[in-house]
Amino acid sequence: MQARVMTFREGHIRVEVTASSFPRPRNPSTNEDTQYSSRGEVAHQRVFHDPERQSRIALTVVDG
Repeated sequence: MQARVMTFREGHIRVEVTASSFPRPRNPSTNEDTQYSSRGEVAHQRVFHDPERQSRIALTVVDG
């Protein structure tokens, strides 16, 4: 994932986990050439949160 810089007002942030990379080309999740694929599969996303597989999002906070 590439680094992003955004400014949020306090209390105005939400995290969504998706299989999308909009506005980049679609990914039908079929391992087919995306240019010629005519079908799509449902992509299942998981966020692990147990002691063996911890997930995190690191946000740098700066005064400004």
